[in-house]
Amino acid sequence: MIDFLLVESEFIRFGNSHRVILLLLILGAICAVLLGRKLKKSKNLKLENKLNRCFAIAVLVVQLPLQIYSMLPQHWSLANSLPFQLCDLAWMATIYALWTQKKWAYSLVYYWALTLTSQAFLTPILQFDFPHLQFTMFWLAHAFVVLAAIYLTWGLGNRPRWKDFKFAYLFTLSWMAFVFVFNLVFDTNYLYLNDKPLGTIMDAFGPWPIYILVEMAIIAIVWSAMTYPWNKKV
Repeated sequence: MIDFLLVESEFIRFGNSHRVILLLLILGAICAVLLGRKLKKSKNLKLENKLNRCFAIAVLVVQLPLQIYSMLPQHWSLANSLPFQLCDLAWMATIYALWTQKKWAYSLVYYWALTLTSQAFLTPILQFDFPHLQFTMFWLAHAFVVLAAIYLTWGLGNRPRWKDFKFAYLFTLSWMAFVFVFNLVFDTNYLYLNDKPLGTIMDAFGPWPIYILVEMAIIAIVWSAMTYPWNKKV
């Protein structure tokens, strides 16, 4: 069984397994919305809280082994192992939002999951295809966060307000500032804040630090567009 989960066949972007994953994500999103609406309609807060916390535990069960794996001596790297990426913060915020229903945590999940974590489904960085364990854990880790954002928003009826947009944006900029200083001190490049990776869309954003300013502007525009529909006056 273990050998089966370690079969090293090459992952092909938008190949058969990738298309199946995208289909499963769509089906999962539909189920998440229907479940959330059914819970909300039932007005059974006890059951809703119980299922929310079960969802939070499921996210933790998937994410924690991946984090521990990256921290093991044979895999440890100061430049890559620390949970400093926004996708790392997204799963932590997801667990907290599901467990507590805090609005500030939900706002982070809404913006981060739907614009950052979701990118993994279009541009996955994967070495091995199904049935390799890496393949399964990668998709579960990203799917749970995205589905949680959909569940909390279109299922349970949480809505991002302009103050939530402001909080999420300023929090993100503050985190970027912290990571930038960390990169300077320890000669790392988390979030690609201190050096631009080659062969990415960032090539079109200009040299350092212009590409960072462009990214900040794009984030502000996209997140504003994600906030406006929920707050427009009829």
